[in-house]
Amino acid sequence: MNNNDNLIGIVATLFKWRKPIIYLVISATVISIGASLLLPNYYSSTTTFYAASTDLAKPEMIFGLAGKAMEYYGSTDDIDRLLTIAESNELKDFLVDSFRLMEHYDIDSNDIKSRYKVMEALNELYSVQKTKYDAIEITVEDKDRILAAQMVNTARDKINEFATSLIKESQKRLMSTFEKSMDEKQKEIVGLDNNLIDSRKKYGILNIESQSGMLGVLISRKESALVGSKGKLQIYQQMPNANKDTIMNLKANIKGLEDELRELTSPTSTTSLNLSKFNDGLSKIEMLQQLHLQSRNRLSYDLDRYNMIKNAYESVTPSLILIEKGQVPIVKSRPKRALIVLASVLATLLVSVIGVLLINNYSDVDWNRELYGK
Repeated sequence: MNNNDNLIGIVATLFKWRKPIIYLVISATVISIGASLLLPNYYSSTTTFYAASTDLAKPEMIFGLAGKAMEYYGSTDDIDRLLTIAESNELKDFLVDSFRLMEHYDIDSNDIKSRYKVMEALNELYSVQKTKYDAIEITVEDKDRILAAQMVNTARDKINEFATSLIKESQKRLMSTFEKSMDEKQKEIVGLDNNLIDSRKKYGILNIESQSGMLGVLISRKESALVGSKGKLQIYQQMPNANKDTIMNLKANIKGLEDELRELTSPTSTTSLNLSKFNDGLSKIEMLQQLHLQSRNRLSYDLDRYNMIKNAYESVTPSLILIEKGQVPIVKSRPKRALIVLASVLATLLVSVIGVLLINNYSDVDWNRELYGK
């Protein structure tokens, strides 16, 4: 019964104050409509893209040497890298300078806080978020619908450029490392070449395989000829009526063969084709040839790697996969004038009702006595 009485009392109070309440609500409606009409229209443009995998820029993946399938869509790390670039001050500075946003936002460039103010204004109109499907969305709002689309697409292209430049810088440093390595290996090969040339001259070794066979055959033939000539000489010397010229020729031939054998086998020989020199230089020449071959193989491997990295560096490799480019918006994104008016009316009505009830309930209170004890 008391609750009904209280409710009737509230209704009676509101009915009593109905005109002021209605006037306040009407005033709030008119003011909110006028204020909302004065608010400028903002238009938003959004671009959506996925992060591309860094596999697209890896030489071993490009040339099919990795032994695994190439990934086209980026991992969590690739997404985080693009999000970091999208929210970086470097990108925002680029937008500020490219689109002359200080002038566009009516900020005095001579103000010491002008950079802070333009960044604050841009942050309110520029947003980056990752969707539930791991795509990245960039949204730009502006009073100029065409400028909003231009800014959002430029931001996306710049993100791609920044991300790609990071990969290109890594490839460039790797190329520089290979260039230094190849220079060192080239110098090493030149040193081995000079050492090998000097050793070949010193030991008279031009071709190990052919010269070893040639020396063996040559010495064997000379030894056989020498044995044969000595045998003939012995037989002729035992003959009572042997021709002296023949014996002299045989002796001369034997002397010549002995000299030739000595030149072929003696360590003190001055001829280039000598068994002793050949044996002395054989191991060194073989070692130098082996080192030379290994150095050339390493240089060839580095050159192949360098060329692959260079081709990857010079190729156009995207860092993002575009899903939707920013379109010129047709419908404004804000303000929602109907919502502003409705919220203002409801807030005014609520405040008016509470105010009327408070005035009615506490109108008989002596506030001087309550507050000051008078």
